[in-house]
Amino acid sequence: MSEFIFRLPDSREVGRASSLEEFLERLKEVPIESLEYHFHNGHFAPWLRDNGYGRLVSMLNLIKRAHGESLRDKLVRLVENYLASTGNKKGRKSTGAGNRSCGKGRRRKRK
Repeated sequence: MSEFIFRLPDSREVGRASSLEEFLERLKEVPIESLEYHFHNGHFAPWLRDNGYGRLVSMLNLIKRAHGESLRDKLVRLVENYLASTGNKKGRKSTGAGNRSCGKGRRRKRK
């Protein structure tokens, strides 16, 4: 799983996450400016999708016009609910349609 690097708009790094659980913890603690910067510029979705959380990306797209602590609350609740509903623990990825690696290398040879 690749790392998501939380940054402020001036590019200063304020946190890193290499699992969905770490991502959730960073959502709770990084400065709100970082969350707004990444959310409103669409930075979360590619990382989530690339790491097998396509269904979570679909849910993320439902958040509209949130700012400040309201944005933080919505993001935290969304990821917590996702983890609870999937039983996804310790970085295990879901096998939803958003998992880009799903099926690669698993094709049978035709006879």
